[in-house]
Amino acid sequence: MTEPHGEIRKDSIYTLKSFKRLTGMGDSAMRQARRDGLTVSRIGRCKFVLGQDWFNYCDACGKIDDQPTN
Repeated sequence: MTEPHGEIRKDSIYTLKSFKRLTGMGDSAMRQARRDGLTVSRIGRCKFVLGQDWFNYCDACGKIDDQPTN
């Protein structure tokens, strides 16, 4: 995973390339997110991620690690 370069907004749409750049996700992480339920929309040959779909995915699959590290 690379360093994230921005933020995802619920009311925006992102090309798959820009979404991966903004989140810092690589190809493997993106494939896993899709398998785990992240919706990727397609218009013609272009793929997009809706910001709202990202937040829905995080709500459904995300885990917060609130345990202190040693």
